[in-house]
Amino acid sequence: MGLRERFDRAWEDGRPPDFGGYRDTPSQRKDLSAFMALDRLVPGKGDIVSAAEHDQIFLGVDGEELDRAASDADIRFLAACGVFYSSEFDCLSMYA
Repeated sequence: MGLRERFDRAWEDGRPPDFGGYRDTPSQRKDLSAFMALDRLVPGKGDIVSAAEHDQIFLGVDGEELDRAASDADIRFLAACGVFYSSEFDCLSMYA
């Protein structure tokens, strides 16, 4: 199962898991929690936000590295933060 399928599974019925169900988040802000979790899983020196279009941001995280590093629980947490896999652009994304 690839990264896209793992995110599709985490977004049950097109809805993310409830962020409020997580107690020990890096931040109370979903976007900041996602960025910190992504940096923990796939450390890097470049910007996490690689591009934006209208109300959508695209994340500059190597999907293959994330797929190897992330557990299913990590993927569910990222989904709860609003991260999804954009099949259209073949990358991780979030809405603003």
